[in-house]
Amino acid sequence: MESPARTNCQNWIFWMLEKTSSDNTMSMIRRISMEKLLLAIPNRCTGCNRCTYACSAVKEGMFIPSKARIKINNFAHEGYSVPSVCFQCPNADCMKACPEGAIIKNERGVVAINISKCTKCGECVAACQYGMIEQYESGMPYKCDLCGGSPACVSECNFGAWCSSHRTKF
Repeated sequence: MESPARTNCQNWIFWMLEKTSSDNTMSMIRRISMEKLLLAIPNRCTGCNRCTYACSAVKEGMFIPSKARIKINNFAHEGYSVPSVCFQCPNADCMKACPEGAIIKNERGVVAINISKCTKCGECVAACQYGMIEQYESGMPYKCDLCGGSPACVSECNFGAWCSSHRTKF
């Protein structure tokens, strides 16, 4: 039986793996245990921030890009933008740093915050070396949870800078 055709996202991932194939890259890909991957493709990002508006609308109920779970870093003078998202690290430092065990890896392999256990200490925020966990004014942390499997940023991006694919198809 022939395998189904790959999506543009999968084609890009395979191309990147070929270009950057190394023991580190391949071991990182093998360690990922999520049912879905969310990837940013920086050279496709225009810096329009539609994704951050969609993210904040879904998560906050209002258009507040500063409260989005993803970030767009615009380098206007250099002429490019870089999207950033939680890597859902296999051995997440934020999870290790939480004294209450409120940062968990859920059944889908997504690093998530159990708000009923969280004491708002901020240790997870300080521990994330990528700066992808933030805190509300109340102290409650928030981060990307992949929108339960259908990331709003992917559907909103007209340029394909965000890409989501099932891990099992690799």
